[in-house]
Amino acid sequence: MSLKFLNAEGSELQSSDVKQIISSLINDGEITLNVYCIENTETPGIYISPSTNLGEIDYPGLNSPYTDYSDLLLMGSNSENDNGLKVVKVENSIEEEVRFSFEKGSSYSNRILLPQLANLSAGATVNLTLKYSADPLIPARRFYIGVNVDDS
Repeated sequence: MSLKFLNAEGSELQSSDVKQIISSLINDGEITLNVYCIENTETPGIYISPSTNLGEIDYPGLNSPYTDYSDLLLMGSNSENDNGLKVVKVENSIEEEVRFSFEKGSSYSNRILLPQLANLSAGATVNLTLKYSADPLIPARRFYIGVNVDDS
């Protein structure tokens, strides 16, 4: 693995660390992760997976991690709106939000390529932004998913 996630203090995030994107039915939420390059990168991409660890939380999920994963992908696959989980791709200083869906970012084989992480030298640190916009027609709920960035 040539990449790892860091927190604001520069320490590596562990699988037990839970990061939250907080949104409401009327406000979108986002989180920025620091990605550190251990080795030179080539063509990294991002994809989501069912959560393997819910961390130290007071209120566990009401649904299985597989249901959360599927529901987020279904939301991103709905072409009638722009709601769901998105990653911000940056290429030539142009930002583009790409929604996670069954066709994009649901597995390693269809990961969303991240030009801002491509061809970096070892030791480089780049910010990666994830956004979530709620669908006001769906009751409020929490989603637990895993986020994977891979360059292999």
